[in-house]
Amino acid sequence: MVSSILIPDTELIHDLYTGQREMRAILTEELLHARIELAGREQLRKTMEKNLKLYVVRQTPKIGFFAVTDRFVALVPHRLDGVFDWASDLKSCNKTAIDWGLALFNHYAEVAESVDLS
Repeated sequence: MVSSILIPDTELIHDLYTGQREMRAILTEELLHARIELAGREQLRKTMEKNLKLYVVRQTPKIGFFAVTDRFVALVPHRLDGVFDWASDLKSCNKTAIDWGLALFNHYAEVAESVDLS
């Protein structure tokens, strides 16, 4: 997951905090601090020990929210005015789209720094 916006506590976020899925998340510094405040530093640290690898990027990604798994890729773009457009989200289960999504994630992972909350 790559995110520059704070998404609501969806099922994905719930699964993340309850250890249901392994996840690598790349967040902006501002979003990282917001997540720490919402979840609590100790809870987030425990989640990182179980199933979460957290990274931070110093520059805001040009996308709002982007997720890729072995089964789908999803992207929430923002409009020209900078507002995130949840009504125009893009999703695909196509292997070519998923491969593209993995390449995009890896691009952000290369410029991101690992987060250590210990």
